Amino acid sequence: MLYLSNKTQEGVLYLSNKTQGGMLYLSNKTQGVVLYLSNKTQEGVLYLSNKAQGGVLYLSNKAPGVYILGVGLIKLVRLILFI
Repeated sequence: MLYLSNKTQEGVLYLSNKTQGGMLYLSNKTQGVVLYLSNKTQEGVLYLSNKAQGGVLYLSNKAPGVYILGVGLIKLVRLILFI
């Protein structure tokens, strides 16, 4: 199931795909002011994080082995961000 969910209580807007035992989502956590793309699969998390304090946009890999995001997924994220 692929769905777009806006949970206002947690302040999280995410796109989630739970078909393969993991969760792929775009999350905007208002408390931490962190926007990131997370792919939680077998080996860890790969995410794009924009921390407002430093004003720095960077790609961070916090896992020994992570899945690389495809160009199609990048385009999807850009589309969601600019709507």
